[in-house]
Amino acid sequence: MPHILWKVFQSTQDWSKTFRPSVLGRLLLFPTDGFVLGKEQFASLAFAAKQSHGETKAVAIDVEGRAESEITAELGTSVDLTDFKAYALRRDHGEFLTECCLLSPSGMWGVWLTQESFALVGGTLQFVNHFKEAMPAVDEQSVLFAKAWLDASRRNGASTTWLRPLMQHIHGEPKASRLIAEAGAPEQSASSS
Repeated sequence: MPHILWKVFQSTQDWSKTFRPSVLGRLLLFPTDGFVLGKEQFASLAFAAKQSHGETKAVAIDVEGRAESEITAELGTSVDLTDFKAYALRRDHGEFLTECCLLSPSGMWGVWLTQESFALVGGTLQFVNHFKEAMPAVDEQSVLFAKAWLDASRRNGASTTWLRPLMQHIHGEPKASRLIAEAGAPEQSASSS
């Protein structure tokens, strides 16, 4: 297993247990452009990585469909955080077509891009503060995310039993409840659907 992956993440199977307890800075990004960050999201990541840890590269590791024990360091490829166009074009060349993680080479932060067009970002508090500096309205993405899932639940019965635990894992309480309520859910509905 790549050591840097497990410095940030404790699970690539359960969104509500994604980050190690020692990873105190956490964010949710929504929507992503499939398995690729949007331009503003990527620029915010690049800014935060550079400002907080002096990093201009990331390591991308494909995690979808793999048991955690099968994820090895050989799966990683380098990503230049100074070149969004090259990053986005890699999808056209057959990369970033499944769930993957973008990781700090030093293991100080990580981004998990999911099949549901959202990303979970974790790292040092300094890293997350710089991310928020670059993208001040990032919490609005959590509200949009919760709203999208609550709307899907109302339309077609999609389960949202995982929504509250995920939001609590990312934002803690009482912020998770506040964001879910802003998305239009009564207190109990995001945990009982």
